Amino acid sequence: MHRTITFMALPALASTLSLLACDKTQDLYGGLIPDGNETASDPISVSSDETTDETSTETSSQTSLPSTASESHSATQEESSETQATQSDTSSSPQDTGSAPDFEDADSDGWVGHEDMDCNDSDASVNPAAPEVPGNGIDDDCDGKIDETGNADTQGCDGQEFAIEVLPTNLMVLLDMSSSMVTAPPTPTKWEQARAALVTLLSQWDSEINFGLDIFPDDGDCGVSKAVTADVAPGNATNIIHYLNGASPYGTTPLCMALRKMSDTSYAKGLWSGNAASYLVLVSDGTDTCGGTAGICQGKGLFGSTTPSVQQLKDRTTDLVKVGVSTFVIGFGDGVDPIQLNAIAGMGGTMFNTYLDASNQTELKDALASIATTIASCTFELKDPSASSDPDKVNFFFDGAPVPYDPGCKSGNGWDWTDATHTAITFCKNACEQLTTGSVSHISAEFGCDQVAS
Repeated sequence: MHRTITFMALPALASTLSLLACDKTQDLYGGLIPDGNETASDPISVSSDETTDETSTETSSQTSLPSTASESHSATQEESSETQATQSDTSSSPQDTGSAPDFEDADSDGWVGHEDMDCNDSDASVNPAAPEVPGNGIDDDCDGKIDETGNADTQGCDGQEFAIEVLPTNLMVLLDMSSSMVTAPPTPTKWEQARAALVTLLSQWDSEINFGLDIFPDDGDCGVSKAVTADVAPGNATNIIHYLNGASPYGTTPLCMALRKMSDTSYAKGLWSGNAASYLVLVSDGTDTCGGTAGICQGKGLFGSTTPSVQQLKDRTTDLVKVGVSTFVIGFGDGVDPIQLNAIAGMGGTMFNTYLDASNQTELKDALASIATTIASCTFELKDPSASSDPDKVNFFFDGAPVPYDPGCKSGNGWDWTDATHTAITFCKNACEQLTTGSVSHISAEFGCDQVAS
């Protein structure tokens, strides 16, 4: 690549040499070459030509020469005049003699406008030193390629880009309505605070998330519903809010059996309907006090009781993941059981692998908003089915920088598949925050190169 200053200087150099050259011809870069009457071994001396020309002129004005000499001298003078005329034309029009073209730097980016240099001299952000910006449809670095990622972490592999788009989202709220939710203190009760936080969530996100609601218990004891309270559906906020305004908590806490019910695909059919990512958010203020079916939600449990074991809670959560439902967990109030709730959250398949602790209405509202933001803005569908034919050859980029694969979102800095079908991905907590805070202007995806791992 030639910088501007090199080519701007050449015409001036050529003009200077042309004034000295007399009967010598300029080459492309202002150098002198023989005029055809000299051999390659003849020295080319500008000063000797000038001296000869001046001596000849002085002799003709002072001395009469023989006719033959006069004719010869006259011919020489005519040749000299023609040479000077040609030389004058050359000085005024250097482009006619093959001198270097005078390229411009119209956008003042330090690169001259030329197809081999600055490929767009009207845009200072486009030049050979500019970084390539994937997805803008522009050859930013003038290398003849548009929107390549240029990612060093894929070791020069030329992956094939494919489209992704935000995936529609289903969210079922599984709400603990045991009698402890209305026990005072606090005032307002945990139920009143939880209801207000849920109304805020439903009102703010109804156009972006398909909501559903299920409760436990449903009989004032340890029973769970035979039919879902409000199945997942678009525009469902009004129906759910109406239910919440008329409901009153009562009974105990059949937490494990409520989870077990949600993994039955015939129970809440709306949760699996349509091309959407499906999630469950469990909100509970206590611990499972009911147990359930032996081998499913009943075992040694805590303190030798018949309540479910930690492993059974993990297994029930894994059952949900297997049918494509990822689970978030919020512990509300100071009576939660961290061991049980973390057993569920750790197997939930989300970027929050521990439960979110909320001690009051504001914290519960914030926790719900964090979940909604994540699933509504950070879950993407792969639009090209062949892209995930080899899940180990898929990569994603934020403004050209690779986002690492982060199984289970353990580091929180990368992305993970939403399920085993490998048709959708979720950006984990920290990566998701980059999206939701507006610090990322472009997301791109490619397949065919070794996966960048966290």
